Amino acid sequence: MNSHQDSYTAMVANPLVPMTLRIGVAGHRDLPEIELQRLRQEIEATYADIRRALQAISPVEPKNIIAKMLYDNDVEPIMRIISSLAEGADRLCIEPDIMPPHAELACILPFPTKQYAQDFLPRENEATGKKSATVAEFYSTLQRFGYYTHKGRVHYNRKAQVIELDGDPNYRTQAYIDCSRLLVAHSDILIAVYDGDNSEDKGTAAAVQAAWLKGIPVIHISTLPMEERRIYRCDQSSNKKSQTYTAEILQDELSRALLFTDLLNDSNESNSAFKQEIFSRFKHYQADKHLCLIADESSDYDNAGPIKLKKEYKSFATQAFDAFKRMIARKEKVDDMQKRLFSETENHRGDTQNQEGLPEKKATPSQDRYYAAYLYADRLANYYSRSHRSTFVLIYLLGAAALTAAVGALAFKTSPVTWPMLVLVLIELALLLTISKLYQQDRHDQKYHKHWLEYRHLSEVLRPMHYLSLLGRTYSIEQPPHDNSKISSRTEIDHSTAGRTWQSIYTHTINRWAGFSVCQLNQSYQKHIRTFLTTTWVDGQINYHRKNAAMMSVSAQTLEKWNHGLFTTTILVVCFKLITVLIDLLHQQLVHQTIQTMIFPGEIAYPLALLVIVLPICATTTFAIRHHAEFDILAQRSITLGEALILKRNHVINDQPALISNQLAADMKEIADITTQENTNWLEIFKVKQSEC
Repeated sequence: MNSHQDSYTAMVANPLVPMTLRIGVAGHRDLPEIELQRLRQEIEATYADIRRALQAISPVEPKNIIAKMLYDNDVEPIMRIISSLAEGADRLCIEPDIMPPHAELACILPFPTKQYAQDFLPRENEATGKKSATVAEFYSTLQRFGYYTHKGRVHYNRKAQVIELDGDPNYRTQAYIDCSRLLVAHSDILIAVYDGDNSEDKGTAAAVQAAWLKGIPVIHISTLPMEERRIYRCDQSSNKKSQTYTAEILQDELSRALLFTDLLNDSNESNSAFKQEIFSRFKHYQADKHLCLIADESSDYDNAGPIKLKKEYKSFATQAFDAFKRMIARKEKVDDMQKRLFSETENHRGDTQNQEGLPEKKATPSQDRYYAAYLYADRLANYYSRSHRSTFVLIYLLGAAALTAAVGALAFKTSPVTWPMLVLVLIELALLLTISKLYQQDRHDQKYHKHWLEYRHLSEVLRPMHYLSLLGRTYSIEQPPHDNSKISSRTEIDHSTAGRTWQSIYTHTINRWAGFSVCQLNQSYQKHIRTFLTTTWVDGQINYHRKNAAMMSVSAQTLEKWNHGLFTTTILVVCFKLITVLIDLLHQQLVHQTIQTMIFPGEIAYPLALLVIVLPICATTTFAIRHHAEFDILAQRSITLGEALILKRNHVINDQPALISNQLAADMKEIADITTQENTNWLEIFKVKQSEC
């Protein structure tokens, strides 16, 4: 199996990923030479403390219960150091003699490498007055990443973790600020080697302030003499908290970041129950064995990939809804409805002949990791949605059949009991037991509905991650709250909050593990990526919602016609039955017979009586399925979301003649927000409906 499949193989084996700590480093370019030895020692000592703290909370350690529930227990924690490779502190922090063994290297550059190298041409050092050039050192550092420029050409391997931003050389200060903020966005802790002056939002201070805003702890190693190390962060009230650095405080901060200890602690009984609810979700997600790997299946980074549902789970019980939907929404009707709902001029992808794919060289390990996580959640969401929907369709259909069997048994009620009556009663009993089993599975055993909603929301959050990683950006839902006072005051577990919390924790672990890979944000790359993002992601979502709107509309109309037709037929049968009864009644009165005789014999009367009962049962069943499935609401949801995506897509395509990665990333995050927020609203509707059942 090639390296391209490694992420997918690992994900199917265990969706919990290795514990990963991202360490951002920043600092002054000009370091006082007299302090260099001390700075090296303090940086090396800080790394050693981080390594020990990371080992202490590692899932490999038997006593770390929280870590074992959140991460892969068989893999040592990953330590990733992220630098911008500027002269001074940025390079000092990644010197081979200082770095911890086996630590990963990553870098985020404010400009393309060739442009950035111009910053390291001969210049005068303000501290020493000497001129120096570090271009060669810059390139040799890049070679440690397997990534370097030689004679105007860039050479790299797929595993190199390098982002080259498209900063404007005419606005260097802003380019460095943008670089610092992105570095912090990819960090869990920041080591800042500087004088501590935060009066201006630029340079190292920009990185420190960005960390404060995100609540990321900062280890301050001062360039001033006789200054001790400090560690500070912002709390939930944005108050800066500064403490003298100690290894114990460092371990507490790493536990807050990696183990979410502010939320997952045992300070009280209520919070302990909430924590166990979170853990049960992680355990179920890890234990799900409904998926397998198709080794020869390639990834299109849209919706196709090597992670599939196992064939043995494709039983009728999980496919009843799909079979029912195919019966009421035939393809030709869906295609016709789609043409009626959406004009041809609005079709962006058409036959997809102009769709630009993602070249193999752009499919980086980061992309594969994100996409593997998305496929895992998406396939499970499909399984549980199909199981839940099939369950309620079968319950309604079997319920109608049980009532029909009961009516048939009454029709054959005689003394002594006949075999047909006994058989119908046994059939009714078997149907009722099956309905009970299906209901038990859906609501209590397998909890199809709950898992469907949670995994669908999780997949919709993971979906934009592998797209935004092409721009070197991250995307996740809100960071789990650190204040658990509301949780501790609850007398009962809020399962909805628990569901959102475990998803948030899980997506943060995925973001840390996936990281980023080669990302050269030059004009040609951005042009290609913009085309890929719009044709594969946005147009793919637009076309999906158009097709879904058409299918749901056809399904709703078909069931409405069936419902109306069955009730109309029932009325006609009742009227005919009433006529036969009246005729028999008049006949008896006219002939004055004491022994009742009927013009319409039992061969006609009994079937009419059965139809009068069975037809309303069938009509009510079709109405119940239509109401439960919410075909009309789903159709309108897809139409509304499709329109919102079209507006945003047109903005990205038409209103951006000059490509800027920050703006493109912002637009793509807005698209992700649209889809995830709409998905959240949709799930809330189903949660309310489920609570009413």
